[in-house]
Amino acid sequence: MNMQIRFTLFCLLVCAAAQAQNTSSPYSIYGIGDIQTSAYNRTVGMGSTGIAYRSDNSIIQNNPASYTALTQQYFHVEMGARGQFSTYTNASYTNNVGASDISNDFTVTRFAVATKVNKLWGFSAGIMPYSQMNYSFTAEKPLGPQGEFAATSYDGTGGIHKAYWGNGFQLGKHLSLGFTSSFLFGALQQEQTLVAPTANADLLTTRNLYLRNVNFDFGAQYYTQFGKDKKWGLALGATYSPKQRLYAEDSLTVLDNGSTIINNALLDRNFLNIPETYGAGIAVSKDSRMRKITFLADYQRQEWTPLGYTGTGYALQNSDKYSAGIEIVKRTNIFNTPVEHVYYQLGGFYDRSYLSISGSAVQEWGASAGIGVNPLRYPKWGYNVALEYGARGNYQPGTIREDYARLTITIHYWDIWLTKGRRVN
Repeated sequence: MNMQIRFTLFCLLVCAAAQAQNTSSPYSIYGIGDIQTSAYNRTVGMGSTGIAYRSDNSIIQNNPASYTALTQQYFHVEMGARGQFSTYTNASYTNNVGASDISNDFTVTRFAVATKVNKLWGFSAGIMPYSQMNYSFTAEKPLGPQGEFAATSYDGTGGIHKAYWGNGFQLGKHLSLGFTSSFLFGALQQEQTLVAPTANADLLTTRNLYLRNVNFDFGAQYYTQFGKDKKWGLALGATYSPKQRLYAEDSLTVLDNGSTIINNALLDRNFLNIPETYGAGIAVSKDSRMRKITFLADYQRQEWTPLGYTGTGYALQNSDKYSAGIEIVKRTNIFNTPVEHVYYQLGGFYDRSYLSISGSAVQEWGASAGIGVNPLRYPKWGYNVALEYGARGNYQPGTIREDYARLTITIHYWDIWLTKGRRVN
């Protein structure tokens, strides 16, 4: 068994075994959980900015058109993992996970493979999270007009996964188009435990929501060189995803003091819409033999408002995300050939999220820094480490503010394949 097959099997085993979490984010109680906006790849250190980003040796799924930038005949495998440490600020908030205002987790987030099949076609396939629901906290719940309250625990787990197959096609020397077909699937479980001794009530309500369906994304990139000796590069990118429907099956179970009142009753079986999404990005770079500097900026929007989703105390609204970053790549000579050896990244983002709580939008902002190394002693391996710090909340009196630090690690392995002893130029 060759090295690339052994590494692929190892990554699959790690992905299956390492999805342990105990992060308790109260914001994931709404909708279908926290929709993941992180790219989980090399662009994390640049605020996940990458709609116009192109790399010949990294899998960039921010835009499927980027797969045409991969070096032909190279087979790539990447695995990403993320650790997160969060604190919550609100006097009335109690976290059931451990300390009253602290939680953390470690999760394998992404597994992907990619190759450029020929001069015009590159593809990637993999699995990554689409949304996550993971919260656990307690609160006092009013029982009636007499002013009695019951201690109530709220717990939610699960998420929606995205298994994708993306393709990029080069049209001429300056334009690439791409599309990604995905299968979204997963289950969300929400439990509410209400204990009121004076009313002899001990109710456990469990709601299970199962979701699945296909999803499509489209992308384009235009790229060119300009300036003296063509040392400057410009890339423009665009992405689009039409409104899609997820098949949803909703069921309910209720126990009162251990006795079953409702047993897995089917509440609904219909479709849940996910919004139309589009984005645009720009990348400007200056390239020399031994160094490359790239400046990037992105804008992304999700059209939630037309879907009309609301609930108790919240509504879903249009979201807007702005991000920007910079990357400096340093090269070294191997047999008189410049090879990418180390790169440094900085970035930041602001996200007016799709959640509106009590009429006020939940906002998120963050900054990131990253470093990547391709060891000269083991040139087929690459490592990227990115650190993010951010905060989230709607900044209204009495609401919860979440501050977090995230460490994302990406491991990259490549090998030459399908050559039959011949080098493809």
